[in-house]
Amino acid sequence: GPQRAVYLSVYDLDARLGLLNDIAGVFGGGAYHAGIEVYGTEWTFGQDGLYSHQPRQHDYHSYRESIFLGTTTLSNDQVHKLLEASSPFWRGDSYDVLNRNCLIFATSLAHGLGVQRPPTWVSSFARTWASFDDLSTVFGLPVSRSGMSSLGPRHPTLVVMSAR
Repeated sequence: GPQRAVYLSVYDLDARLGLLNDIAGVFGGGAYHAGIEVYGTEWTFGQDGLYSHQPRQHDYHSYRESIFLGTTTLSNDQVHKLLEASSPFWRGDSYDVLNRNCLIFATSLAHGLGVQRPPTWVSSFARTWASFDDLSTVFGLPVSRSGMSSLGPRHPTLVVMSAR
């Protein structure tokens, strides 16, 4: 049914960045926050770790749009078990604004839910900046690689969620 629908909620980091994102969007980019909505709850990841809130409403970020990613075959209970099992991998102290952020989490959760990955334009800003060598070292943000599978040379921290 409609509850099994999975959406990516996209937010401007704040209201002032909305216009900048409108302009950057013409070139396929922008700086965004994102969460995954499933079964009437939106899940995201940040400096406070893995958390949920009302869909399309966020205390700090300005809602922009929702993108349909597909329909999950998982029940609501299975989704909660998936999130509970993966929560140790998404602690707040592991957050890295460029390499381990809400967009990496959304990609991982989308995979676990069996839906398409978020469109690349949503994460283009973080990917562009993360492509600079040793940027996490420059900002003093070490990236933990323990227990993580690789999304590529600059994204060592993706945990691929699985309901299995």
